[in-house]
Amino acid sequence: MGKVLKAPFPFEKNIQNWHYYFERTDTLVSTIQNLFRKHHKGKLHLLLNEDFTIQSQWVEQTGTGEPFLLIAKVPAFGTILVLCSSVGEVYFAPYPHDSVPEIVSFDKGHQGFATLTKIPEHILYPKNDDERFFSSFSSGLPSDHTLFPPLYALKRTCEKQGRDFLKTWYSLLSVWKQSGSWLYPKTLALDSSLKTVLTDFPWSSLSKEERKGVLWTSIIFESVVPHRSFLEQGQWPFKDEYNAFWDENGDLIPHKKKEFEQLLTEHTFVIAQNFPENDLNIQTAEESFHYLSALFRLQRLHLDEIAQVESSKSIELLSPLTTRTVPLSPLDKWEDNLPALLLEIEDGIESESILLVLDRLASGIPYPIFNGKYLLRFQLKKQNIPYHIHLHDSKQINYLNTNKAYSYESIVSIAGPKLPVQKQTLSMNHVFETPKGYRFYMSSIFPQSEESVQRVQITVNKDPAKYILTYPGAVILVLGILFLLWFQPYQRKR
Repeated sequence: MGKVLKAPFPFEKNIQNWHYYFERTDTLVSTIQNLFRKHHKGKLHLLLNEDFTIQSQWVEQTGTGEPFLLIAKVPAFGTILVLCSSVGEVYFAPYPHDSVPEIVSFDKGHQGFATLTKIPEHILYPKNDDERFFSSFSSGLPSDHTLFPPLYALKRTCEKQGRDFLKTWYSLLSVWKQSGSWLYPKTLALDSSLKTVLTDFPWSSLSKEERKGVLWTSIIFESVVPHRSFLEQGQWPFKDEYNAFWDENGDLIPHKKKEFEQLLTEHTFVIAQNFPENDLNIQTAEESFHYLSALFRLQRLHLDEIAQVESSKSIELLSPLTTRTVPLSPLDKWEDNLPALLLEIEDGIESESILLVLDRLASGIPYPIFNGKYLLRFQLKKQNIPYHIHLHDSKQINYLNTNKAYSYESIVSIAGPKLPVQKQTLSMNHVFETPKGYRFYMSSIFPQSEESVQRVQITVNKDPAKYILTYPGAVILVLGILFLLWFQPYQRKR
């Protein structure tokens, strides 16, 4: 794996230097973990599904790091785009069978360009919790009758007290997140302004099922032991659905703790009506928020969950790889040296410089200029010929006991106007010429390994003036040489 380049995206704010990597790998997870360790100085625990979508991830790091972008080609699957932001968020986009919406491409030596996919704006522009929370509701809240009933009750309480609902809700979620607990702790004191709201929260407006659900969720999470035996001994009805959360010893896998607690909360609300009746006795504002947080957890209304709700706006990433030119000494063989063009191109008031090297086979990637408005490639002029060629077989003949090519041979069928299908053997010393003057030469075979799919290069030549100039000129040249040889003795006698 090698670093292709380090260059800024053509974006505004927060986007600094991203690191690009191209990789063909069978060990995708370890590749991503190594990059994360390098750029974030931390550990990334990543589990993938068979289709290379993220099953779960668990990050151990402090602070921010350097963002990186990995384009991985996974054998027998396709292309996978992995983007890690400066705050350690991983964006994963698998494209089976290379079905990338906007193709990921690069040339030999990575001197081409990469056209990637659309990346969500919040991945490219990481925001603080408050920015992300309020931007999620920038277009306003849903109508009252569609709000989650406990959330609607909180909204009505804030309105009665003349408080801003969104700011109050964010303050509650923020202190809850800082506590680090699944449910807000009953013993953790709240700010006086928040206490007033929670003290007046109308619990009586909620259904009996909701009140019973939060009570038993609280009881279970106060007594739960994160171990397989806890559910088995308690004869938990859904215990088989938790098998993926345990390790070999029956302990909870650390990075699956959040998934375990979410599933346990949902299941508790489902079966709470089968539990014994008990009163929801709320004495303090902290207890009120403790039970309210259970309802929020049921609907995934935690700050970490809400902060990921972003608008559908995305940014189309089209970033050419910047290259540099280093002068090299000419190669020994003249035909191995390729001509190049250094162009200064203007489009209105804009101008760009680009270096193009001759692409003999016109098989490389075009180079974009002016943000992809034009694509350029320096190649030989294409011209269609009135013949069809079918390759049957090809081989390379080497000098005895060496790997050096002595000759190339190909068996081909050639058909065209007034030319029935003809099966011919082309070699370096055997040329086939059609009645219209097209001559087919065997040029090369690449690669030379018999085990690989080979590409045969056949050169086509046509000299329309050979009967008018080429052949008569050769005859005149020969006659001139003979004349000089015949005339030379007479010169000596004089």
